[in-house]
Amino acid sequence: MNVIQDLRRRRMANIAALTGILFSAYLNAVVLTAASSMIVALPDGARYYALSWNLFYLLGAVSMPLAGRLGDILGKKWVFSTGIALCLAGAGASFFVGSMVQFVAARSVIGFGYGVILANGVSILGEVNPPESRGRYVALYSAMIGVGQAVFPSAAGWIIETWGWRWVFPLGAMVGLPALLLTLRAVPAPRLTGGVRIDWTGVALLVGTGTCLVMAVNRPQDLLPGLRWWHCVLAAAVFAGLLVKAEQRAALPIMPLSLFKNRTFVLSTAAVFALYMAFYPLNTYKSLLGAGVLRLGTLENGLLMSVQFVAMALCSGLSGKLVDRTGRLKELTLLALAIAAGGYAGLCFVRPDTPAAAVGLYYALIGASTGHLVYAFPLFVQLALPDSQRGTGVGVSGFAQKIGGTIGSSVANLWFSTVWGGVLGGCAAAAQAVLGDYAFLLDETARSTAAERLRQAGVTEIPELIAGLQGGLADGIRCAWLLCLAGVAVCAAFTLFLPGARRKRPKKTT
Repeated sequence: MNVIQDLRRRRMANIAALTGILFSAYLNAVVLTAASSMIVALPDGARYYALSWNLFYLLGAVSMPLAGRLGDILGKKWVFSTGIALCLAGAGASFFVGSMVQFVAARSVIGFGYGVILANGVSILGEVNPPESRGRYVALYSAMIGVGQAVFPSAAGWIIETWGWRWVFPLGAMVGLPALLLTLRAVPAPRLTGGVRIDWTGVALLVGTGTCLVMAVNRPQDLLPGLRWWHCVLAAAVFAGLLVKAEQRAALPIMPLSLFKNRTFVLSTAAVFALYMAFYPLNTYKSLLGAGVLRLGTLENGLLMSVQFVAMALCSGLSGKLVDRTGRLKELTLLALAIAAGGYAGLCFVRPDTPAAAVGLYYALIGASTGHLVYAFPLFVQLALPDSQRGTGVGVSGFAQKIGGTIGSSVANLWFSTVWGGVLGGCAAAAQAVLGDYAFLLDETARSTAAERLRQAGVTEIPELIAGLQGGLADGIRCAWLLCLAGVAVCAAFTLFLPGARRKRPKKTT
């Protein structure tokens, strides 16, 4: 699909893509607010809290390269529409769930559709706009995510407190349905010639590789007795080797090996893998930080989390204009990574007595940098690849993004669980029997109920005990921030080797 010359049609196609991205941002943001008040409160909620995120990310990782390749073959209009439809179906199912397992299953459907939307939405923006304005429009991708995740957590918090958590999902249809209709009407579709062959062998091997990598950092022995992490790593290596051989023989490979001959693509994909190891633990644990450490209510916690995305929305548009005007994509990316490192470093020092305003400042720094970083690496890929490989390249890069994020979130969860388990294990046996996990710290009513049960069990010095556990929760969450700092540092190291030449701007004609 070439650049659309008709201005009105181009605008409608841009709106369709951005509305779909906004819808995916809504579904991703809703759980940020609902997590502490709903997920952890369900039976086995604390046990499966990270799983609800990890499966969401894993299915998104699997769907992105598949959706990107299918978008190049079938046309991004139809694949993008399918992603929106899947998210609508998952959101509808979430309204009716009656157990944590059902919620995780519904989130998995949403996660698959989420990856489809992201892989094709940013490609639509890149293809329907001319190269000289592509940075500005692709930057709107991160602006929509920022706007959605700035507004929706607070709105979802109000909806949860007023009507109940189930209603946050059907209200998402108010964004998703218009996105679907706009896409079907405005986004052009190419005329297909000949049959379409899909590399299902490559898809299966890609799924196997990603699944084994995620299992390796998710206590595989809990899934199958005797299974160890190194078994999963070995299986991932075998799947990866088979994938390379299969892609060498495939007529239309799901992951063309020619992409890896492009230096910019390889470096940006490695950088985005490390970057999202920093992004995803933040999404997973900032809800716990606000509710369990700072003791904020649902609405207050939603407002605090929104600070990050307000900053993200404000800075993404400015960043896109700077990229288009100066062409200094690499330099601006390194600056954004330095700002992100400052925000994560600040979070490492948060304790129960830290003012919420200080945490908001750290979130704002991370959000300001995210406004640039979310679209910077897809833009590196788009500028380095021809039109025929753009969707596939973005999809493969997105796969690395999701796998990196899932592994980062999983490692953070293992580290957090180890630290928290040590803190809880230091308590008296009677206290451990009453408390069980950290869920009681996430809600004022639950804290009061736990305190009463501790008194009945004969536990003394209850306020000091709960305060100590709050500090232990903060120590566990700090592990996630340290992992995020490491991810930002590795990302910066790869970015240093990306091309930094200024892109030539077209001459003005009179």
